[in-house]
Amino acid sequence: MPRPPVGPVQQVLPAGALAQNLPWIGLLGLVDALLLTYSNASGALGGFLLNPRPALLVASVVVAAVLCAASFAIGSKGPGR
Repeated sequence: MPRPPVGPVQQVLPAGALAQNLPWIGLLGLVDALLLTYSNASGALGGFLLNPRPALLVASVVVAAVLCAASFAIGSKGPGR
């Protein structure tokens, strides 16, 4: 039976190192996503506070809530469930 292709990360790291550090890699990805989101939002926040647009705020909250609910719904129907 042929072996599956090995990615560049698996070629560089010793065996088991990726599996051992996977929780930390996930945490690093989460922190990175939060920092990028914060930096993007902080650039737009000043303009919004100077010229508030309630319709835009409501639309943003609705879209965020729908995306959050969709991700939970999809996650609860994932493999093995």
